[in-house]
Amino acid sequence: MGPRANYPGRWALGLAAVVLFATPARIAARESYGDWTGESIIKYSMRYITNLKERFAKRAAVLGEVTGRPHDLGYQYFHGELDRKQERHQERFLENRLSERDMEEHIANLLEDLEAVRKELAAAEKKAREDAPQAAGRKAVPLKKAEIYGTTVSASRLGVILDNSPSMAPHLEKLRETIGAHYPDAHYREVWGSFITGSSRRRDESGRFRWFYVEPGEGADPLDPEWHCPAVEQRAAHKLQWRMEKDNVSALLALVQLRKADAIYWFCDFDDDEDDEAIKEIARPILDNKVRLYVHTLKRRPPKLLILLIERSGGELVRARP
Repeated sequence: MGPRANYPGRWALGLAAVVLFATPARIAARESYGDWTGESIIKYSMRYITNLKERFAKRAAVLGEVTGRPHDLGYQYFHGELDRKQERHQERFLENRLSERDMEEHIANLLEDLEAVRKELAAAEKKAREDAPQAAGRKAVPLKKAEIYGTTVSASRLGVILDNSPSMAPHLEKLRETIGAHYPDAHYREVWGSFITGSSRRRDESGRFRWFYVEPGEGADPLDPEWHCPAVEQRAAHKLQWRMEKDNVSALLALVQLRKADAIYWFCDFDDDEDDEAIKEIARPILDNKVRLYVHTLKRRPPKLLILLIERSGGELVRARP
């Protein structure tokens, strides 16, 4: 029997109470080589679950606005009011004091419940989309030119990707202020590191996490399934979350193909892995959609193929200190 049958109780802790454990540098380093601890499995699993719960809540609110009826997400496992036994179980889980088997079972039940909720939500969105008039579409926005760190950036719909790894995070507030002064409606996404990988290593996964890096913009159809997670991972959510947070390919494709950005400003240091196949994968959509790519690096020069893409797109390479 699944978690929806086993646990009629509800999870009292809520999203705000989910503990996102501290990330010592030594843990991050071990995880880079696939060495997972119980603490890190819980941390990344709960980041995955929390992110989806927040997204589902927003989708349910939009669905309610479209249909005029509130949509109950219907969680069954550890949601809402808990009895004392369940509270203790949840506390021990978050503190990594369960056995490995119990920890894995708890995560599996949370994911199974989440997938059941996703299916119900997606079905309701599909019906509402069939019954409701389609969105009017994006409004035309005039092209704007502004000087950012000595480079003239041309954009009407600017997408921004920021490397939030430890070495780059101290610069992000300043970057946002500078870009926002000229492009207040820019769409920002943060990615851990400057990895440009995926195609040659995991072709079935490369770029498939576009939904993780976007939300429907003005004029877009919020019920369109292309904006949303197509299925909840059931086997290794912690590994999936870890990969998604570092997936620049998906972030770039999301801005081009879903947000319809006509320019992208990418701030990173190119101190991580890259491969030419992944660069080729992002090149075609960028060139076909006439997206200008501006790359701001603080450390290494981008790979040669990416420099060629920057030039052909009509963008520029930026080397200024923020």
